[in-house]
Amino acid sequence: MAKNQDNQSLLLVKFPEQAQAFEALSELKKRAEGPNHTIVQAAVVEKSINDDMVYRDGFTTEQERSNDWFKGGIIGSLVGILGGPFGVLIGGGIGTLIGTIVTQDKIQDQSEIIDGKMADIDAENPFILALVEEDESNVNYVFREIDERVVIRRTDANVVAKEIKQAQSED
Repeated sequence: MAKNQDNQSLLLVKFPEQAQAFEALSELKKRAEGPNHTIVQAAVVEKSINDDMVYRDGFTTEQERSNDWFKGGIIGSLVGILGGPFGVLIGGGIGTLIGTIVTQDKIQDQSEIIDGKMADIDAENPFILALVEEDESNVNYVFREIDERVVIRRTDANVVAKEIKQAQSED
């Protein structure tokens, strides 16, 4: 499936059981390319008891990416916003939507971008952040196979990218 940034969504997927996020990531890797969807990037992230975001595992289907896949891009920026500059640096770069390192003084302002999306994430319960080109039903099916009680929050990736760029330009 050709890359179509106009049809990309950022998914935040929360499961009732901790291990299910890792199981879902494994399934996403197996089914990354389908007739009506492409998982561009996905990561298992965990919120610590101190509200820091910690990268646990992930992948990208972008062939031009190197091994340092988590330092930039929309997911890397979100983890960086939530977890500070270290959050962006953990593991490398992810994608080309946004490629930046977030400075500590910007974190407070930028965290407003996804506060609503993260409000019900429990500490020490891993969740999935995924950038997906999709027919919504195909990707939802992967998650619902693991557990019907899954909570999926979907946001247009272009909206999130614009919010991040705007927050980064305000200083």
